[in-house]
Amino acid sequence: MTRSAKRRRFQRGWLGFALAIGAVFFAIDAAIGGRAVIIGLITGAPLVAAMVLSARVTLWVALYALVLAVIAGAVDGIFLEQEHDTALLTVIGGGALAAVLAELQQRARVARRAAEARADELAFLTSVSDLLSKSLDYEETLSRVADLAVPRIADWCSIDL
Repeated sequence: MTRSAKRRRFQRGWLGFALAIGAVFFAIDAAIGGRAVIIGLITGAPLVAAMVLSARVTLWVALYALVLAVIAGAVDGIFLEQEHDTALLTVIGGGALAAVLAELQQRARVARRAAEARADELAFLTSVSDLLSKSLDYEETLSRVADLAVPRIADWCSIDL
């Protein structure tokens, strides 16, 4: 299994766990007649977990959290009262904030990968430059350049003089 597949599997497992935690808090809220006390807890864990994946997944989970919050308000008997409206606005704001943070995290990951790739390229060019400056014997130099090039930019190399 590749590293990215392992990462996705871990992330999906974590998201499922967080969604289950949200459902448990929903059940607790319904059992104690919570008057929207736990609505933030119902929605918080899934949103935090979704941020690890992507902005799109975070928005879908925010929609899930909003539906849970609406149902929790209906079960608590406070549907569309001021207390419930405040909780719904909190869920919507939290979902939007989580989506923005997920997008920023994704952009940071992409920038980090690009910087690492650029550093690898510069390290390769530095080693080739050092190799070219070490010896005046062109056959030895070409042999070493071929040795460097094969694992990085080619499957094999042939030099005909």
